Amino acid sequence: MRSILPLFFAFMLLTVFSCRKDDITTTTTITPPVPSVKIETAVHGLVTDENNTPIADALVRMGDAQTTTNAQGYFSLSDFQSSIGALVNVEKAGYFNAYPVFKPNANSQEFLTIQLIERQLSGSVSAQTGGEITLPNGSAVVFEPGSFVTTNGESYSGDVQVFAHYLDPTDEDLYKYMPGNLTALNSENEMRALVTFGMLNVELETSSGEELNINQAAVISMPVPADIMANAPATIPLWYYDETLGLWIEEGQATLAGNTYSGEVNHFTFWNCDVPFPFVNVNGQIDVNGFAPYVEVRLTRLDTGESASDHTDDKGLFDGKVPMDAVFLLEVINDCGTVIYSEQVGPFSVDTNLGTYYVTQSDDWSEISGTLVDCDMNPTTGILMLQGDNGIFDILQAGSNGAFYKLVATCEIDEITVVAVDANAQVESDELSFAVAPIMNLGMVAACGNTITSGVEYNLYGGSNIFIPFCTVTVENDPDSGNPQIYTFVSTYEDSPGNYVTTEYIFLDWNADPNNPLYGMAYNETVFGTPTTYYQPGGGDISLIFADYTPGGSIQMIIENCDAKEAVSGTIFPGSTVTITGIVQ
Repeated sequence: MRSILPLFFAFMLLTVFSCRKDDITTTTTITPPVPSVKIETAVHGLVTDENNTPIADALVRMGDAQTTTNAQGYFSLSDFQSSIGALVNVEKAGYFNAYPVFKPNANSQEFLTIQLIERQLSGSVSAQTGGEITLPNGSAVVFEPGSFVTTNGESYSGDVQVFAHYLDPTDEDLYKYMPGNLTALNSENEMRALVTFGMLNVELETSSGEELNINQAAVISMPVPADIMANAPATIPLWYYDETLGLWIEEGQATLAGNTYSGEVNHFTFWNCDVPFPFVNVNGQIDVNGFAPYVEVRLTRLDTGESASDHTDDKGLFDGKVPMDAVFLLEVINDCGTVIYSEQVGPFSVDTNLGTYYVTQSDDWSEISGTLVDCDMNPTTGILMLQGDNGIFDILQAGSNGAFYKLVATCEIDEITVVAVDANAQVESDELSFAVAPIMNLGMVAACGNTITSGVEYNLYGGSNIFIPFCTVTVENDPDSGNPQIYTFVSTYEDSPGNYVTTEYIFLDWNADPNNPLYGMAYNETVFGTPTTYYQPGGGDISLIFADYTPGGSIQMIIENCDAKEAVSGTIFPGSTVTITGIVQ
């Protein structure tokens, strides 16, 4: 339901100088920060398959930030994005990519539920003779002879593998797996919203998996579902999805013959048969017994049955674009799939704020409260990571007094596990189990038992975990504000006796504001001898996790969504995480 326009990026450069000694090789690599002109926003959510089974290790990108889903399909990302809109890209081998979009709000966190569609082979054709591929629902693609080319534009003459999938416009879960949000740019460069009559995704490959496209028009056809056939026009615009803009772009048209739309396309991606319409923006807020839990807000157009959904952010806010002068059923749905509120709204002729909906808490939610304490049972700041065996995953934030209080959709599970983390002492608990009840006061939860030691840990996506023990850190203050601004971590990795690498990881807070930091990162590495392996960070999303500035205290930085590199072989591990914990000198 939300829109996105092109994002424009500017870059700042952090320059770090280093020297070279006679028998030592020194390399300096720089990663500039995201410019401060963007607003800081965050998104988290769940990635599942079509059966709602969590998908682990899916790569999730937003702007320059990226991460991977955990075993429960959960991900969390933060980045500086345009206030206009943010585009998320989700990838997993064996599935079609997903491209959800949302409109970010400053200092808030968006929730997304994303379904990936299994990427199955629909059939193959000869590039020389062309042919037709037909899907189980009757959708089809007809290719001309000799019309296939490689990504370099060279003619291809072998067998062509066709991966195709039809997206049903009457599926109420369509928003979970369709690309974008039906916001479009028509042929006259005007923004429009769309009513879809069917989507088709087509991807072409050689038998060895190399990407192909076409240089002659192909014909695609899609039958119209019976439920919306009465509203189908005789001709309808065709739209393709632009993965960079996050918009549907008008190109060509399809004609209705019987119950099937057919039209020519000149390239392949997602294609969509849609009627465009002028739109207005509708927004509001959901309050559940004084809480702002993540819920789905679904608007269904009463005259056509078309629906679209949005999830509230951590302030309970929702907004999106809807057709002008239409009447809708508004439904509020919790994470368990329960409709907890419904109301008829509209028609709307101008942008409209619906105000706040005060909703009564349902039985499948739990109010969870308590106090996070350290090993001496004193209140402390930190987080509690909550998990259930049904895939429910949530974060409870403890404030400066250790208190946490949140409404969580626990559905029908009997037990949750919690891991408590003390951000001050850098220790965390073992897994703690609690019985689920409507009101859950966990009492004093001790983040104690597992010390977070100093060192540098590379969690290599698709590879192993590398831990380099012991690391020191020095801190320089901003002379104007007195706030910590430059952190220099020093760690040494010894590959074998006499062969080692000493690395300085330098983090600069460009804002010099601990309440709104903006970190750039550079590193200097000094190589002694000829180590056979060592590792380098490359880009990523930087966060200061905790900091005790007194000598002997610890400071921890995390670089998420990092293109970590094994320096000797050059192997890159995109989506990795580097955790650096140093003892203050």
